[in-house]
Amino acid sequence: MTKRFWAGLLALGMALTALPSGMYAEETVWEEEANASEETLDGGLDESAEEFADGLPDYIPEPEEDVVDSAADDESADALPEQEESLTEEAIPDLPDFIPEEEPPALEEEKLPPVQEGDFVCVTPNTRVYLDIDETAGDGDDGELYDGNFVNEANVYVEQVRQDAQGRTWLLVRYLYGAEEPNGEMAWTDTATIWVLAEEIQPSDAAEYDVTDYAFPYPPIALYAASDFNLRDYNASVQTFYPGQQNLYGSSGHDSEYKQIAKLDGYGTIYATPHYLEGQTVYCLEHTMNSPGTKNNASGPFEVVDLDGYAAKPGYSGDIYSSRTMHAIGWVLRHTYPYMIVDTGYGDSDVWSRVAGQFAIREVVKQLEGDWYVRDYWRMDEFYRASGQAPADYLEYARWLASCAIQRASITGEIGISNKSVRMQNGIYVGTVTLTTDADLIRISRSVGNLTGNSAGSDGEYYYLHSDDTISITSTQSTFSIAAQSVSSQDEEAAFLIGIPDADIQKVIIPQYGLPAKLKEVRIEFEQPYGAIRVSKNSADNGAMLSGATFELMDASGAVVATQTTGADGTAQFDNLPAGSYTVREVGAPTGYKVAVNPSQTVTVAAGATSDVRFANDRINGKIRIVKRDALTKEALAGAVFTVTCLSAAEGGGTVGEVVATLTTGADGTAETGWLQWGRYRIAETGVPEHYVDGGFVTEIDCTEDGKTYTVEAENEPTKGYIRVVKTDALDGVPIAGVQFDLYDASGNPAGSMTTDETGFALSPLLHKGRYTVREHDNPTGYVAELIEMKAEVRSDETTDLSATNQPIQGRIQIIKRDQLTKEALAGAEFTITRISGLPSHGGSQDGEAAAVMTTDAEGKAISPLLTYGTYRVTETRMPEHFIDHSFFVDVTIDGENMQSYTVEAENEPTKGWIRLVKTDRLNGNPIEGVTFDIYENDEYGGELVASMTTGKDGAAVSPPLRKGRYIVRERGATAGYVLEEIALDATVRSDETTQLRATNQPVMVKLKLYKRDGDEYGGDDPNSKRRDELPQP
Repeated sequence: MTKRFWAGLLALGMALTALPSGMYAEETVWEEEANASEETLDGGLDESAEEFADGLPDYIPEPEEDVVDSAADDESADALPEQEESLTEEAIPDLPDFIPEEEPPALEEEKLPPVQEGDFVCVTPNTRVYLDIDETAGDGDDGELYDGNFVNEANVYVEQVRQDAQGRTWLLVRYLYGAEEPNGEMAWTDTATIWVLAEEIQPSDAAEYDVTDYAFPYPPIALYAASDFNLRDYNASVQTFYPGQQNLYGSSGHDSEYKQIAKLDGYGTIYATPHYLEGQTVYCLEHTMNSPGTKNNASGPFEVVDLDGYAAKPGYSGDIYSSRTMHAIGWVLRHTYPYMIVDTGYGDSDVWSRVAGQFAIREVVKQLEGDWYVRDYWRMDEFYRASGQAPADYLEYARWLASCAIQRASITGEIGISNKSVRMQNGIYVGTVTLTTDADLIRISRSVGNLTGNSAGSDGEYYYLHSDDTISITSTQSTFSIAAQSVSSQDEEAAFLIGIPDADIQKVIIPQYGLPAKLKEVRIEFEQPYGAIRVSKNSADNGAMLSGATFELMDASGAVVATQTTGADGTAQFDNLPAGSYTVREVGAPTGYKVAVNPSQTVTVAAGATSDVRFANDRINGKIRIVKRDALTKEALAGAVFTVTCLSAAEGGGTVGEVVATLTTGADGTAETGWLQWGRYRIAETGVPEHYVDGGFVTEIDCTEDGKTYTVEAENEPTKGYIRVVKTDALDGVPIAGVQFDLYDASGNPAGSMTTDETGFALSPLLHKGRYTVREHDNPTGYVAELIEMKAEVRSDETTDLSATNQPIQGRIQIIKRDQLTKEALAGAEFTITRISGLPSHGGSQDGEAAAVMTTDAEGKAISPLLTYGTYRVTETRMPEHFIDHSFFVDVTIDGENMQSYTVEAENEPTKGWIRLVKTDRLNGNPIEGVTFDIYENDEYGGELVASMTTGKDGAAVSPPLRKGRYIVRERGATAGYVLEEIALDATVRSDETTQLRATNQPVMVKLKLYKRDGDEYGGDDPNSKRRDELPQP
């Protein structure tokens, strides 16, 4: 069996047994000595066994033709579950079922080494690893199948124990390897097997794996950047993104997408994996941040920015790389996936090109920004090819990309400006300038207009220049500017955007098709040297300089090119004028002045010089005429005095605040000023004609039109007069307060009102002179309804007096007095009438005083004297004899028709009397006690029982008080010891009297018969005597 056969067979076994299982890695590595390293970049399909064999050291012979070329089974790899932190024996995949032609002999049972299959042992950095049992290995020679040393102490699992021909014990051990995120979590783990010498391991009582890896202790295949590569265009499809896009989410590759592109002495394998944003392949920008979407890492959200936006948005990490670093990355992108790939003939060149591009980006960041922006293991110059993985060309390609991009970062993009000038050509301004740069190109937006002299062509958006191009730009403006940007050519730098996350994950580079970002930008200002025209404006009267004059400037064609107004110094200047002939025309005179007689002048302008031109103006003058009239009659009024004061004036004119005229109206009522300069004037009446009111007349006039007379009309009201009315009671002249009178002028229009006070007087407001009607508004309370209307004439400064009376409402109170029982008229009842409220009494009495005292006559009547409007109380103050006082009173209001009579009816109950009856024994005249008598009515009022009375010891009984009238007194029942007799007595009760009655009773008479016997004969004291029965019984 040849070495070539063993190498081919071993390649097939490694491809089938070392497939990654459940890997979901991020772009991080584990860095400590006890951990294996990982680097994630864009990955792809696993290599075939044939490719793996191509990657073996040059001194290993090629496999024979009969060796089977077996690629990694992608489907079986995808089906493998994600590894737990601790793997059990069930999680370890079985080795392929193949048996070498020359299998090492098994150990005899009694010679078995102390290490058994199924044990865990500890490997160290001194433990060498072999692709198979190597008879050529020795103490001084690593042997032909040597593949490196473990990078740290770790527990591994023994699957097979074999001896070689020299009697040495070899162990096929399964070890755990994987990648660690910057946050310390394992992104993924997997297992593989390798042969070691038993003498180079240490015993262990562990029951689970430690993470480890192996590497050559020195780079036997050292690689360096080549001078060039055979690249070809690839132009893979990319998704279009735009700045400002938000809420995008990313992910990272896993399983077979991880690629071992290099190894590092003392560290282990460097891995790579792709990243995606919304399914689009992107590149890692921050090596020290976690990968999006792996393990527990967030997948976003991302916001898309351009290079300018990136400089202003540090994102979660807070890191922002320099512009030169980002442009260097742009150069890397342009020379790798998706735009180009290395044409090496490999079927998955796009995958390895993408991985190499990510390695180069990381090296660019490290060299240009600092090694703290990458993981501490990142020492690309020390990387060497990972056996059985990436072809050697791709690590060399990655170094070439980084080297070229770093060298290109020396381009500053600064733009030099020289030979700048401006000239006018056929009425158009032409700016010329020479631009230089160390960048590939300079671009200028086509929006600047017409541009010539650019040697690098143009597209629909930009003109392109090479360094030292002298260009010309035309403009209709004498002053204009353009922006120039230095850029790399599209052959040298790719367009890209940046994805900025809000979470603890890395930023990403998003390749795009389009124009590269600018390097630097400058603005170039063009300005032509000019001449000027200075215009001076003064008063034709006194030469004073005048502001506010407006002038138009016309060029030789008659077109107006500018307008200026003179300032406080009386001048206006037209600047930035190309040399030539111009016309200055006055189009607006200063305030208070007329436009110049000759408003236009021609001026010649020389470059760098100022030409002067002068204009003079005449003032504007006007007059003020005053017309004075009576405000009522419109008649002209003479003798009114007016003062005219200047309030504002034109420059060089009158003095503000000066009285320029004092005028007095003549017989025609007019007065007129002389000529007044332009300005504003106050006209105030300072003297009023006699018998006219000073209305404080003031007005203001703007005298702004030349030669115009401004008319001011002023009227004065004649002084006013009053109307005074006195209102009294028609009976006794007592003043009446609160009476309103309305005033109407001669036209019947309301002119005011007035109300009488407590003295009865009412005074009108001031009234214009003339005729008025005075009309009572309402009748005074308590007076007969009659609205008084009077005529009056008002004269200036006089009071016209009027008087008016009102008849009060009067009435009488009639009292009718009767007996309450008999309804008979009662004479002699006295009633007092007391005033409660109302009009002042005409009899001198006031509220609360008696207005009349009356006594009823034989007819029971009494009539009061006339009483005025008001409320009165009628009180019975004396009753007729033998009648009860009920304190009778009633209130009566006199408020109806005049002379109305008000009747009050009053009744009195007559006083009561008594009945006294004496009851005696008819025989001896002794009083009889305890006899009850009932008293019954016996007249027209009825026959009802009204009272009872009982005799006392004196035999007398007295009734309760009884109304006057007739009664029957009956004895109730029989009196003990007397004969029953029906006694009924008639009695008449009179007021305040006692009616006496007498009644007697016949006592019951009996006869007695007395028997006298001997006591002993009839038994004496013997109770048993029978003779007792013969005695009469009581």
